[in-house]
Amino acid sequence: MISETILILTILAAVFITGASLGQLLLRIRLAKLERMNLEMEQKRIVDLKKAINSRAIIVERRRPTKFEQEVQDEIDEILGDIENT
Repeated sequence: MISETILILTILAAVFITGASLGQLLLRIRLAKLERMNLEMEQKRIVDLKKAINSRAIIVERRRPTKFEQEVQDEIDEILGDIENT
């Protein structure tokens, strides 16, 4: 009687551990997919940001920039350089 109870409890524990391990594995797979999607979206946002900054820079360059605009342009160029280096 006691050995049957121990056997049943052992089987239940093995089933529980297997289920928990499988659940954890599925969660890790889903997390990896979400991280990949997030990275792709972040790269797209950086590309869009570069395009927006460059298009704004072209508009500023069409007329003679003031000292303030030149400083802003220099700051934009520095930010773009930092983004490209990462």
